[in-house]
Amino acid sequence: MAGPEYADKAVEQHMNMLRAEPFKYDSYKALRKIYMDTHQYDKTWCVCNTLAFLKKADPDEVQFYEQYKPRGFVKAKQRMTEEIWKKVYHPDENRYISAILGAIWQGAASIRAQPHKSFGLKRKDRRAIETDQLLFSKIFYYVAQVINVPLPEVFLQDDQPGEILLANCLEKGTLIPAFVVRKNLLQGRPEREIAFAAARKLSFMRPEHYLKLALPTNTELKTALLSAIVLVRQDFPVPPDMLPNVQTYLPEMQKRVPPHVLEQLAIVVNRFLQAAPEVNMAKWGHSVEATGHRVGFIICGDLETAARMVSAEQTVVGGPQAKDKIKELVLYSVSEDYFAVRHHLGLTIG
Repeated sequence: MAGPEYADKAVEQHMNMLRAEPFKYDSYKALRKIYMDTHQYDKTWCVCNTLAFLKKADPDEVQFYEQYKPRGFVKAKQRMTEEIWKKVYHPDENRYISAILGAIWQGAASIRAQPHKSFGLKRKDRRAIETDQLLFSKIFYYVAQVINVPLPEVFLQDDQPGEILLANCLEKGTLIPAFVVRKNLLQGRPEREIAFAAARKLSFMRPEHYLKLALPTNTELKTALLSAIVLVRQDFPVPPDMLPNVQTYLPEMQKRVPPHVLEQLAIVVNRFLQAAPEVNMAKWGHSVEATGHRVGFIICGDLETAARMVSAEQTVVGGPQAKDKIKELVLYSVSEDYFAVRHHLGLTIG
């Protein structure tokens, strides 16, 4: 074997093979051996974790995984930065679409927003998440800090079935994102499951992802996108069937998008249009969901927990099935991007 350069090339070859065929178990075994031989023990451990999850680990791999497996929920030592977020985004997520929606999220979300009371919420009931002693609140606050997103208002409804719902609230003209947390997450759930659910949902508090939660249909997401383009390119030809929707959105957006954001938006829109993109909001939405699953997996630190949580989600007609979503996570669990995120957050094994 000829040193680190050889190892890097071999790793790259096996990763390419796995992208083509995610259940090529020989490649996982080969990766484990390369990492062990080059003393990259955290990477070795991650691959053993994946092999154990796939039920393909041999006794040595099981032993290595078990020996360094954290007992209980491990907390990160650093926050995620913008650089680190780039290693989390799913590759199918069109970054132009995300950037455009991130510039206009408040304007577009306001069109759909309602006062707290129409969601059955009273503002005096909101939880002081920063100081609340409930297990859920402590984990939720910790996750928001680590993934570096603004904290929404939080309300508990421990008598209603469900996990976390968005209440897209508007009070006196101000948009106030609120999460309504229901009994499935408030009663006897393990910390890692709570962490996964919190991280997945909080990933939508990034401005470029918020509209995926706030606007329930792909048609509305497309309306928001086209309206944003028209804001800075009045000559843009809107498809006739979308025109009435866009004309409804525009006034609210013009009111709420500040001039300095418009300048940034114009640059991104021009680049987007030059790239002659396909505007596929369903594909964008699925990839944003996949990004959320990655965040959940990173924070809970356990492939089995992540897979269980993903399997429990409702599948959308025409969308990826649970097994496809899990396959995506399995590939991410042995990727250089995932290793880099673990290293940055201080989650690597001793």
